[in-house]
Amino acid sequence: MTTNTTSRETGDRKDRIAIVVLCCHGIEDPLVATLILDYTLRLQQRDIGAEVLLITEEPHRRKLSAERRAELERAGILWSPLWYHLSGAQFFQKFRNLFLLAWRAWSFARGYRHRVVLGFLSMTGAYGSILRMLWFHRFIAMNFEPHSLFMKEMGVWGPRSLKYRVIRFFERRTMAVADDLIAPASAVIDHVRSHPHRCAIHLQGVTIDVRKSQRDPEMRRTMRAQLGFEDATVLLYVGKFGGIYYSAGEYMEFIRRSCLADPRVHHLLITFPDQIALIRGHGAYAQLEHRITLLEPVPPEHLPDYLSAADLGVIAVPPTPSQVFRSPVKTAHYWAAGLPIIIPEGISDDWAIARDRAIGIVVNGLPDLEVDAFRSELDRFMAEPRKELMERCVGAAFELRDTGTMVDLLEKLVTSVRSDRRAS
Repeated sequence: MTTNTTSRETGDRKDRIAIVVLCCHGIEDPLVATLILDYTLRLQQRDIGAEVLLITEEPHRRKLSAERRAELERAGILWSPLWYHLSGAQFFQKFRNLFLLAWRAWSFARGYRHRVVLGFLSMTGAYGSILRMLWFHRFIAMNFEPHSLFMKEMGVWGPRSLKYRVIRFFERRTMAVADDLIAPASAVIDHVRSHPHRCAIHLQGVTIDVRKSQRDPEMRRTMRAQLGFEDATVLLYVGKFGGIYYSAGEYMEFIRRSCLADPRVHHLLITFPDQIALIRGHGAYAQLEHRITLLEPVPPEHLPDYLSAADLGVIAVPPTPSQVFRSPVKTAHYWAAGLPIIIPEGISDDWAIARDRAIGIVVNGLPDLEVDAFRSELDRFMAEPRKELMERCVGAAFELRDTGTMVDLLEKLVTSVRSDRRAS
């Protein structure tokens, strides 16, 4: 695949920018396809004089659709996958891919006067920090979170495990080497400032295309009738259980308590088949079955239809200490659809925004939900004029979590490499 062949073949690169975008997920992973790839495509639409090498890590040999290939080519984006096998020796595969990444990045960018590396998520810190020290003029660490703390806190990695120590080392290298760091929550800013760092820090939560996620009033009526919700107060959760989320058993306890709080409450869960089996296999499911609707994942383009059918969206993240660093993308989708959220205190900045802007119900936790307090809060929200509540939610989504704001920031940071280089 070639990109913008006119500039690359003629060698007219005097003031153009080579951007290498690093992702430790596959190109069709939702974190890439709906987030960083969308950001990059929209950045290229602004014609900032850049060409992009997109490097992803792919566990399977993947062929892009003709539509995706054409989309990338039009935008001046060259896709370069790094293959690996889930069953193979991970250390040696990572070492091999590090070498390939460095070679491909340099081969792509060597003729450009301005070279920028954009690392998406903290796991790319190892790659980005190495490229910054060797050949690139600017390293932007985007959506940086201390991932090692999540994994240690959830018991996935031990404090002395090799994975924990390696990732922790490169997180610190990222803070020490990056020129700019985009923090998804204010707690991340405090975390970075508590370590040696040279980067400028920018606060920006994870963003989505808010316009595409807005509620369709007509679809709301259609979906509620189709799903049989009638006059129910529908609490929606989209996602999985376990790991850094509440377990299926803990969520079932939340369902039980919320149903005790109000007879109108009905739960809509959109999750994977194995997760649905966990819910159905729970001891309390038989008694609550008539108040739960379980659906398998729907295509992203159809998700707003189901969001339209709900009244509140649930953030099923337990309020453990490291969750202050997160920026749940679900919050953005819920607010964009005009849904207030139910969120445990201490999750990202979202719980405080929900409280201060009256666009959510803040609870101590889901499985230990205080029934009387929740009933009171639910009554307050459902009594409020729906239009006013929706406007506050959507307004917050546009202000805080719309991709337009992320692309504005990226454009500013990427193009500043020109003035930095002239000054030097």
